[in-house]
Amino acid sequence: MAKRVRPPRSPEQVAWSNMLKRCYRAKTPWFERYGGRGIAVCERWRSGFEAFLTDVGRRPSPTHSIDRKDNDGHYSCGKCGECTAHGWPANCRWATLEEQSRNKSATVSITVDGRTMCAADWARERQMPYTTIVGRWRRGVRGEALLSREKPDMFAVRRADIARRLATGNRHGRRPACSLGAQLIFDCIVERRLTYRAAAEAIGVSFATLGSWLRGVARPCESTRNRVAAWSNGAVRPTDWDGQPQKEAV
Repeated sequence: MAKRVRPPRSPEQVAWSNMLKRCYRAKTPWFERYGGRGIAVCERWRSGFEAFLTDVGRRPSPTHSIDRKDNDGHYSCGKCGECTAHGWPANCRWATLEEQSRNKSATVSITVDGRTMCAADWARERQMPYTTIVGRWRRGVRGEALLSREKPDMFAVRRADIARRLATGNRHGRRPACSLGAQLIFDCIVERRLTYRAAAEAIGVSFATLGSWLRGVARPCESTRNRVAAWSNGAVRPTDWDGQPQKEAV
């Protein structure tokens, strides 16, 4: 008896099958990024491949794959009973890899002069290296300085970042990330145009210890506070480090 051979599946069938696996099969790679965070497939598309194909059509080219317009939305047709009940819009399309890369949750979106684009589009428009823009953005540079041909003043950027974290707390909002002492010692470094390493050597601490003070993850002990006060000519007083309890670091 001849062995039965399954006919090859179409690219659309593969896309539909993989869509269901990502959302409902826990052992599937990337499940945590789809079904694991609540992404679902609407009942019309779960019921069969034909309904999915009718709604999205054939893929335009081999470089296209299924994509959700809203990265936090569901695989939804926008017209079945489940979509109507939950208010889910039609959220899927065929898109190229380049189009999908702009729609990822990790994509850096940058707003300058009221225009918002991803870093790759800004790099193409301004004819700048993509890595330069993303690197500046991760270091806290914002606004037109992010896209400037001139190198931004990182001392000013860091000063603004410390002032922001002193006022609003760390990025999780759990506690102040920097004490007043951290801000004042950084002001001294900026005023004297020192590098962090030169300032650490002048105070008599390691480079890593100084960095932990400025990041707000540690504070100096009593004896070290006196050395900081002497180094800053009284600009940073020992009491400026008091406040939110943090671990001690010498």
